[in-house]
Amino acid sequence: MSKTSKKILIIDDDPSSSALLKEIVRMQWDAATAQSGKRGIEMAYSEQPDLILLDVMMADIDGYEVCRQLKENPRTRQIPVIYVTGQEDPEGEIKGLAAGADDYVKKPFSPAIVVARIRNHLDLKSYRNLVENMVQLDAQTGVPNHDRFAHTLGREWRRASLLKHSLAMLLVDIDNFSAFNQEHGHRAGNDCLSLVASCIEATLRRPSDVVARWGSDKFACLLPDTDQESALAVAAQIQAAVSAIQVPIMRSETAGTITVSLGVAAVVPNEGGDPSELERRAFKAVAQAGRAQASSE
Repeated sequence: MSKTSKKILIIDDDPSSSALLKEIVRMQWDAATAQSGKRGIEMAYSEQPDLILLDVMMADIDGYEVCRQLKENPRTRQIPVIYVTGQEDPEGEIKGLAAGADDYVKKPFSPAIVVARIRNHLDLKSYRNLVENMVQLDAQTGVPNHDRFAHTLGREWRRASLLKHSLAMLLVDIDNFSAFNQEHGHRAGNDCLSLVASCIEATLRRPSDVVARWGSDKFACLLPDTDQESALAVAAQIQAAVSAIQVPIMRSETAGTITVSLGVAAVVPNEGGDPSELERRAFKAVAQAGRAQASSE
């Protein structure tokens, strides 16, 4: 049977048990091992495995405490944890489930049962991820919605503050979108939003760059490791790309095409700072750009 790309982390300080679990796991998935609870926590944080097999009784930190720490950390909270234990105590099982474990495998274990339990929880995790991704996407344009953007901003803010890197945000405002809706109808307005979203996505070339639906006529872009000058260059590319798609808009006095105004903000976050500061700066910048656009018409 061919392997998948899933990684299973085995945390067990019993060398024979750890070796046997590794052999079972390696038949279908990649396997990594940690010989102590402390090392297992470190590896879970750094390697982000898809599932963890966790021994309950270990010398340094028991499995209950390891699981509790993993479930309290946002980086590892969603990783399924299956306890591997020789205990038959129902109270211990209740304690483990209360700490956040997803399942139990009893020693001596059957390889078929271990594989079945792993497969079931990997499938459940994939399903949960699919549902969460669907919930966090804008239904009209297919790009992430405001809630998902806020989550990503918080994560990238923490990363940038740790590394002392610049983080940039762009707000893209479709000019005169209300008038477009009134003149062409909401169906055409929805098509316009989808076109602009696709245009922005095509302009953002790095996998780390994110575009999201910000509001009725606005999109937000998050650009990690990007300073003000580089962000302004990206903004100019987005403006040019949207103009190039030539979405027509008719007005009583004149005819033209859809354009966008952009606000650009970039900061090197302070540790413990508030990521909403970057949002405020970007919003102020796009408001100024919109006023400048209106005065030029």
